[in-house]
Amino acid sequence: MPTLPDKAQPNTVALEVHDLTVSYNKRPVLWGVDFTLPAGALACIVGPNGAGKSTLIKAIMGLLPLSSGYAELLGKSLQTVRRQISYVPQRESVDWDFPISVREVVSMGRLARRGLFARSTEADRVAIDQALADVDLTAYANRQISQLSGGQQQRVFIARALAQQPDFFFLDEPFAGVDVASEAAIVALLKRLSAAGKTVVVVHHDLQTVPAYFSHAVLLNGRLITAGPVEQVFTNENLAATYGGKLTILSKVAQEAAGRGIDIRKP
Repeated sequence: MPTLPDKAQPNTVALEVHDLTVSYNKRPVLWGVDFTLPAGALACIVGPNGAGKSTLIKAIMGLLPLSSGYAELLGKSLQTVRRQISYVPQRESVDWDFPISVREVVSMGRLARRGLFARSTEADRVAIDQALADVDLTAYANRQISQLSGGQQQRVFIARALAQQPDFFFLDEPFAGVDVASEAAIVALLKRLSAAGKTVVVVHHDLQTVPAYFSHAVLLNGRLITAGPVEQVFTNENLAATYGGKLTILSKVAQEAAGRGIDIRKP
């Protein structure tokens, strides 16, 4: 891992979302969302399909227009801290057949710091090498991304985020379509980032792993159900309010699979 800064002061508010509302074609898909996360939080956003999870992180990052409300990071506007934010999109949104190497993808993470037309520096090379090492892809640096497995492809985009050296990481379903070993490696890396004071927000769908993976949870279904430390908010009552009848179906499937020794996260 790179030399990371000391953990941020406890109880520092890293992310504040206030009265955030997003509409598509004048129809609200998120409304009145309010919550805060402390610096160093490793947080998940969970909720049923169509709950607005991806919409929420895109709105926080300024990628979608707001109908009302705002988001602040470390008490500052998005415009002020934009270079401190890194985003890992869903794998399905990426053209994996585009002819580009692993190293070239990771190097894109440096553009936010040096600008599009500035020359690459020694600091850029060191950051890229370190990011590749952090995700265990140094040996694949010159390989085309289309030749990688799903888990390796996901790690490439996490390496791109690491190369940017941001303070905030937003990841949209980083465990979708990855193998168990890659998932474990990604979780370990995210926990190290959190321990170093980075704030990490993950759109997540596997309820079984939430207590083991995350320190904080945001439960969402069009509106905010609750948000806070996992041990306080990740309760059956709150999950029932978030998922309704769908939670029973999810729980039965998970229990049945576990009883048969099947890992339902493995593609």
